[in-house]
Amino acid sequence: MGTGKIPEKRGDLSVAFASLIKEINELKTIEVAGKEVNVNVFLGGDMKFLNEVMGIDGSNASFCCFWCKCPSKERWDVDKEWSMSDLSKGARTIEEIKDCASRKSKKDRYNCSATPMFMSIPVTRVVPDTLHLFLRIADQLVNKLIMELRLRDNLKKSSGIRDMARCTNMKLFEEFVKSLGIEWNF
Repeated sequence: MGTGKIPEKRGDLSVAFASLIKEINELKTIEVAGKEVNVNVFLGGDMKFLNEVMGIDGSNASFCCFWCKCPSKERWDVDKEWSMSDLSKGARTIEEIKDCASRKSKKDRYNCSATPMFMSIPVTRVVPDTLHLFLRIADQLVNKLIMELRLRDNLKKSSGIRDMARCTNMKLFEEFVKSLGIEWNF
Protein backbone atom coordinates (compact mmCIF):
# COMPACT_ATOMS: atom_id res chain seq x y z
CA MET A 1 0.00 0.00 0.00
CA GLY A 2 1.22 3.45 -0.80
CA THR A 3 -0.07 6.95 -0.35
CA GLY A 4 1.46 10.26 -1.16
CA LYS A 5 0.59 13.91 -1.58
CA ILE A 6 2.16 14.53 -4.97
CA PRO A 7 0.98 15.59 -8.43
CA GLU A 8 -0.77 12.74 -10.23
CA LYS A 9 1.76 12.63 -13.04
CA ARG A 10 3.68 9.58 -14.18
CA GLY A 11 7.13 11.02 -13.45
CA ASP A 12 6.21 12.11 -9.93
CA LEU A 13 4.47 8.81 -9.17
CA SER A 14 7.38 6.69 -10.40
CA VAL A 15 9.86 8.64 -8.25
CA ALA A 16 7.70 8.82 -5.11
CA PHE A 17 6.74 5.15 -5.21
CA ALA A 18 9.96 3.70 -6.66
CA SER A 19 10.70 1.41 -3.72
CA LEU A 20 7.05 0.28 -3.48
CA ILE A 21 6.90 -0.41 -7.23
CA LYS A 22 10.11 -2.47 -7.01
CA GLU A 23 8.89 -4.41 -3.97
CA ILE A 24 5.48 -5.20 -5.48
CA ASN A 25 6.99 -6.24 -8.82
CA GLU A 26 9.27 -8.69 -6.96
CA LEU A 27 6.62 -9.96 -4.51
CA LYS A 28 5.56 -13.52 -5.29
CA THR A 29 5.03 -15.18 -1.91
CA ILE A 30 4.95 -14.32 1.78
CA GLU A 31 5.48 -16.48 4.81
CA VAL A 32 2.48 -16.94 7.10
CA ALA A 33 2.80 -19.15 10.20
CA GLY A 34 5.84 -20.85 8.69
CA LYS A 35 4.15 -21.55 5.32
CA GLU A 36 4.87 -19.96 1.95
CA VAL A 37 1.69 -18.40 0.58
CA ASN A 38 1.25 -17.12 -2.99
CA VAL A 39 0.31 -13.45 -3.19
CA ASN A 40 -2.24 -11.99 -5.60
CA VAL A 41 -1.73 -8.24 -5.77
CA PHE A 42 -4.47 -5.89 -6.96
CA LEU A 43 -4.05 -2.29 -8.08
CA GLY A 44 -6.73 0.26 -7.22
CA GLY A 45 -7.24 3.98 -7.55
CA ASP A 46 -9.10 6.63 -9.47
CA MET A 47 -9.05 6.57 -13.26
CA LYS A 48 -6.37 9.26 -13.65
CA PHE A 49 -3.99 7.42 -11.30
CA LEU A 50 -4.66 4.06 -12.95
CA ASN A 51 -4.13 5.45 -16.44
CA GLU A 52 -0.84 7.04 -15.34
CA VAL A 53 0.58 3.90 -13.69
CA MET A 54 -0.74 1.61 -16.45
CA GLY A 55 0.89 3.74 -19.16
CA ILE A 56 -2.41 4.51 -20.92
CA ASP A 57 -3.30 8.00 -22.18
CA GLY A 58 -6.13 9.83 -20.38
CA SER A 59 -9.84 9.14 -20.41
CA ASN A 60 -10.37 11.38 -23.43
CA ALA A 61 -8.06 9.28 -25.64
CA SER A 62 -9.28 7.15 -28.57
CA PHE A 63 -8.40 3.88 -26.75
CA CYS A 64 -8.62 4.91 -23.09
CA CYS A 65 -9.69 1.63 -21.47
CA PHE A 66 -6.83 -0.13 -19.70
CA TRP A 67 -8.66 -3.49 -19.91
CA CYS A 68 -9.35 -3.59 -23.65
CA LYS A 69 -8.79 -1.80 -26.96
CA CYS A 70 -12.38 -0.74 -27.54
CA PRO A 71 -12.27 2.54 -29.47
CA SER A 72 -14.04 5.37 -27.62
CA LYS A 73 -16.22 5.97 -30.66
CA GLU A 74 -17.56 2.40 -30.47
CA ARG A 75 -18.37 2.16 -26.74
CA TRP A 76 -22.05 2.78 -27.49
CA ASP A 77 -22.27 -0.17 -29.92
CA VAL A 78 -23.67 -3.02 -27.82
CA ASP A 79 -23.52 -5.37 -30.81
CA LYS A 80 -19.74 -5.48 -30.53
CA GLU A 81 -18.23 -7.66 -27.85
CA TRP A 82 -15.14 -6.59 -25.93
CA SER A 83 -13.40 -8.48 -23.16
CA MET A 84 -10.94 -7.76 -20.38
CA SER A 85 -9.62 -11.32 -20.44
CA ASP A 86 -10.17 -12.73 -23.95
CA LEU A 87 -7.35 -11.58 -26.26
CA SER A 88 -9.40 -12.41 -29.36
CA LYS A 89 -11.97 -9.83 -28.19
CA GLY A 90 -9.51 -6.99 -27.66
CA ALA A 91 -8.29 -7.64 -24.13
CA ARG A 92 -5.03 -5.95 -23.16
CA THR A 93 -2.15 -7.51 -21.28
CA ILE A 94 0.66 -5.85 -19.34
CA GLU A 95 3.16 -7.14 -21.90
CA GLU A 96 1.09 -5.78 -24.79
CA ILE A 97 0.84 -2.31 -23.18
CA LYS A 98 4.63 -2.33 -22.82
CA ASP A 99 5.06 -3.42 -26.45
CA CYS A 100 2.54 -0.91 -27.84
CA ALA A 101 4.16 1.97 -25.91
CA SER A 102 7.47 1.26 -27.64
CA ARG A 103 6.03 1.38 -31.17
CA LYS A 104 7.13 4.25 -33.40
CA SER A 105 3.77 4.90 -35.06
CA LYS A 106 1.30 6.58 -32.73
CA LYS A 107 -1.68 4.96 -34.50
CA ASP A 108 -0.28 1.48 -33.65
CA ARG A 109 0.05 2.24 -29.94
CA TYR A 110 -3.61 2.08 -28.92
CA ASN A 111 -2.90 5.07 -26.65
CA CYS A 112 -0.21 3.17 -24.74
CA SER A 113 2.31 5.86 -23.83
CA ALA A 114 4.61 4.10 -21.35
CA THR A 115 5.50 0.78 -19.78
CA PRO A 116 3.17 -0.06 -16.87
CA MET A 117 4.82 0.64 -13.52
CA PHE A 118 3.50 -2.56 -11.94
CA MET A 119 4.54 -5.19 -14.48
CA SER A 120 3.63 -8.01 -12.09
CA ILE A 121 -0.05 -7.02 -11.71
CA PRO A 122 -2.22 -8.41 -14.52
CA VAL A 123 -4.69 -6.02 -16.15
CA THR A 124 -7.52 -8.20 -14.82
CA ARG A 125 -6.47 -7.20 -11.27
CA VAL A 126 -6.75 -3.46 -11.87
CA VAL A 127 -9.76 -2.08 -9.99
CA PRO A 128 -11.07 1.47 -10.47
CA ASP A 129 -12.51 3.59 -7.71
CA THR A 130 -16.27 3.03 -7.98
CA LEU A 131 -17.16 6.38 -6.37
CA HIS A 132 -15.79 8.29 -9.35
CA LEU A 133 -17.44 5.91 -11.81
CA PHE A 134 -20.84 6.38 -10.17
CA LEU A 135 -20.38 10.15 -9.95
CA ARG A 136 -19.66 10.26 -13.68
CA ILE A 137 -22.73 8.14 -14.42
CA ALA A 138 -24.88 10.37 -12.18
CA ASP A 139 -23.43 13.47 -13.87
CA GLN A 140 -24.35 12.09 -17.30
CA LEU A 141 -27.87 11.15 -16.17
CA VAL A 142 -28.52 14.62 -14.70
CA ASN A 143 -27.19 16.18 -17.90
CA LYS A 144 -29.54 14.01 -20.00
CA LEU A 145 -32.47 14.95 -17.72
CA ILE A 146 -31.74 18.67 -18.08
CA MET A 147 -31.39 18.32 -21.85
CA GLU A 148 -34.77 16.55 -21.96
CA LEU A 149 -36.37 19.31 -19.86
CA ARG A 150 -34.89 21.93 -22.19
CA LEU A 151 -36.21 20.02 -25.19
CA ARG A 152 -39.70 19.84 -23.71
CA ASP A 153 -39.54 23.56 -22.97
CA ASN A 154 -38.49 24.17 -26.60
CA LEU A 155 -35.10 25.62 -25.64
CA LYS A 156 -32.15 25.16 -27.95
CA LYS A 157 -29.13 23.35 -26.56
CA SER A 158 -26.88 26.39 -26.88
CA SER A 159 -29.32 29.07 -25.75
CA GLY A 160 -29.23 30.45 -22.26
CA ILE A 161 -32.21 30.62 -19.94
CA ARG A 162 -33.46 34.18 -20.18
CA ASP A 163 -37.07 33.79 -19.13
CA MET A 164 -37.84 31.09 -16.55
CA ALA A 165 -41.56 31.68 -17.15
CA ARG A 166 -41.10 29.91 -20.52
CA CYS A 167 -39.34 26.98 -18.81
CA THR A 168 -42.34 25.14 -17.36
CA ASN A 169 -40.70 21.72 -17.10
CA MET A 170 -37.42 23.07 -15.78
CA LYS A 171 -39.28 25.14 -13.19
CA LEU A 172 -41.28 22.07 -12.04
CA PHE A 173 -38.06 20.08 -11.71
CA GLU A 174 -36.39 22.88 -9.75
CA GLU A 175 -39.37 23.05 -7.36
CA PHE A 176 -39.33 19.26 -6.93
CA VAL A 177 -35.62 19.19 -6.07
CA LYS A 178 -36.04 22.09 -3.62
CA SER A 179 -38.96 20.22 -1.95
CA LEU A 180 -36.44 17.49 -1.13
CA GLY A 181 -34.37 20.05 0.78
CA ILE A 182 -31.71 20.31 -1.91
CA GLU A 183 -30.59 23.76 -3.04
CA TRP A 184 -30.99 23.97 -6.81
CA ASN A 185 -31.14 26.89 -9.20
CA PHE A 186 -31.03 26.97 -12.99
